[in-house]
Amino acid sequence: MFRLTLLIITFLLLSNLSFANKDSLDFKTVDYKTYGFYLNQNWDSLIYLGNLAIDNDIDYYYLRIRLGMAYYVKEKYQKASFHFEQALLFNSQSEFAMEYLYYSYIESGRETEARLLSKSFNDLLRSKIKISENKFLSQVYAEGGYILSNNETKNKSIDIDGQANIYGETNLAKDKYYFHLGLQHDIGKRLSIYQAYNNLTIDNTRIVKFLDMVRITDNYLIYQHEYYINADWFMKKGFNLTPAFHYVYLNYKIGTDYKDTSISKIVASLALSKHFLNTNVSLFGTYSNFEESKHVQAGLLLTLYPFSNLKFYSTSGFINLNTITTTPPPTTRGNKDKKGLNLNITSDFIFSELIGVKYYKNNWLEISATYGNLKNANEKNALIVYNTTDKINYKFEANLFSQLNKKIRLSLGYQYWDFTGSYLIQNSYSPDDFQIINTNYQNHLITGGIKWNL
Repeated sequence: MFRLTLLIITFLLLSNLSFANKDSLDFKTVDYKTYGFYLNQNWDSLIYLGNLAIDNDIDYYYLRIRLGMAYYVKEKYQKASFHFEQALLFNSQSEFAMEYLYYSYIESGRETEARLLSKSFNDLLRSKIKISENKFLSQVYAEGGYILSNNETKNKSIDIDGQANIYGETNLAKDKYYFHLGLQHDIGKRLSIYQAYNNLTIDNTRIVKFLDMVRITDNYLIYQHEYYINADWFMKKGFNLTPAFHYVYLNYKIGTDYKDTSISKIVASLALSKHFLNTNVSLFGTYSNFEESKHVQAGLLLTLYPFSNLKFYSTSGFINLNTITTTPPPTTRGNKDKKGLNLNITSDFIFSELIGVKYYKNNWLEISATYGNLKNANEKNALIVYNTTDKINYKFEANLFSQLNKKIRLSLGYQYWDFTGSYLIQNSYSPDDFQIINTNYQNHLITGGIKWNL
């Protein structure tokens, strides 16, 4: 009895998998079996046979539709979108392929491509999917946060004039708070523009000590106003070109008086990205002029979707930051010509790793770590700039996102920063006998944000 049962099972398996023999594959067999798998929702067998058929040059509209649906039902949206794209090459007017390609794009986080695809929908399909009419203002994003710093508590009591008690000074950057308001505009089929205003307020204390006594203690505020704009142009063959510009303006307030001293800085960025199956690659370069220096930054972002959806993904970032400064040549009594400036270039390598997990329905978590000197660097197509006076050694970040509905998404974030500060000390009465001593402190940033699709 056991042998008979085993023979029956073996026969059924062999008959069900008879299509595994490449020599037996033909259009009629593939069409008949894949259609049967489709009706019976036997998605794994459909995927196996469908891919085997394509490898053997059997390819047509309905096969791509069935494969697309199989991957879609199994929530492998990246692969589903690929097959629906191929189906549209056979039948560019297929509303079914358009509809599910749109859903696959949305579920893959490819909103730009979904928006571009929807431009070709007829009124009936737009109404079915409930796509709103084109609006010049399509999205509003607002975010605020408070940065807690232990710089003052850790370093205020340092003996900054040293054992010689001659002279010392330091500047302690303390708590900060900021606000971000951004607007997205959809212009035409392939272009969207995002512009934003940032406001960052930084609390500072300047301490000067000499002859073993604190002589000056100034509490002052730095107001940093920023304007940011980028243009996201979705090109043909899946390329995205994104130029961006960031303007930074700072002024100071001591007590109730605003100081005349103001500083203006800029960042310019250009990024080119391309989506491949389960992979997105982005190359970018930026230029900035913080701290009387020029900074040229180039990098690569590689995003992987191992399960072909947003349930788990990772982004690795590789950045090289070059700081360019000029210094006059040393002067002597016989040579006081300062026309020939010395060019100095220093390089820093920055590495980042982000992991995203969709843990429940429309809720997901992103955790990231960045290691390397972030001072004067920038991120996210120059949206975030690090024009700090102190060195940033590394940071950790965690963000929770909750998509309440098709229009509103909430976010809650936390960041941990490790900084290296410094103070200047005079060791003797020689005018050149100065030394810079490093200190260490940490910042904790808590943010909350809301994105509203109009």
